[in-house]
Amino acid sequence: MPRPAPAVHRTTVLLNFLAEHSGDSFTLSHLAAELNFNKTTTQTMLAELSAARFVVMDPATRAYRLGPAVIRLGSAAAGNARASLAVAEPYLMALRDRYEVSCVATTLTGGDLVNIGRFDHARIPAGSMRIDDLIPAIPPVGRAFVAWADQPTINAWLARLGDAADAQRRAEYAAMLSVIRRRGYILNRETGMYARLGELAARLRKVQMPSDLHEIIDGLQDAVAEQAADHTAAIPRSMSAPVFDPAGRVLMTLSTVNFPASTTRETLAEQLHALLLAAAEVTSAIGGRHPGPDPLKQHNPQRRISEDDFDDLFVQNLISV
Repeated sequence: MPRPAPAVHRTTVLLNFLAEHSGDSFTLSHLAAELNFNKTTTQTMLAELSAARFVVMDPATRAYRLGPAVIRLGSAAAGNARASLAVAEPYLMALRDRYEVSCVATTLTGGDLVNIGRFDHARIPAGSMRIDDLIPAIPPVGRAFVAWADQPTINAWLARLGDAADAQRRAEYAAMLSVIRRRGYILNRETGMYARLGELAARLRKVQMPSDLHEIIDGLQDAVAEQAADHTAAIPRSMSAPVFDPAGRVLMTLSTVNFPASTTRETLAEQLHALLLAAAEVTSAIGGRHPGPDPLKQHNPQRRISEDDFDDLFVQNLISV
């Protein structure tokens, strides 16, 4: 087992505290007291971080905040998705204004799903993920990014199910990924577990992993695996479409969420087509390629959203979201 590194731990605690309070600045004394650090140790840490531009100090107030070097690291971690967000931004804003929804762009960084952009028509609902929030990509989270991946990547994702990764569950998720590939989009059913995921993301801004992480993920898995009793008036919680890079990998997903009360299945069909078109045009603009059938050719914007868009005959006990 690796030996503890107290200095590294204190540094991560300090940086995560500043990130959690990104709109505020803190003096040396305030930081030391807030984090229960020795004042001299805190001063040494701040001096080193300032020299590397991870934090900057306001000369007038002598208060510290996050510096530009953190932005560079974040952009590097998100890879080309962050740069491609500039291409996707006009499309997301157009969808937002046209349908009065929230539009979100996410990417997969390491083993985490990261929100890299959001454009809201109205106030952000409680429990929503903010920009740079992340959630561990434990199934079913991250399914859009592995649906078109190679088998080793899919196997690694399924392995994160842990004790739940029995043969039947793995087969169910494999079938779900096949449905996603065939359709080219994802419809998420409404469930309270997504609000809990948003709350989880807020707590993951802290250093310590929340103790109920696996409880929330398990709850989401159960919600995905349950068949709803009455689908007649079901409106999805969100819709997502993938943007592909030149190698045919999913670079990021574009999503619409927080639909207004006036939304119907007819208007959803039109909105889904507009979302697929936006994802296809962003893919083309960045030189990407769709590795499978073109979902635009399969989806009729005049056709009413039906249960076939959620469920698949071959996945009787798993909602295809």
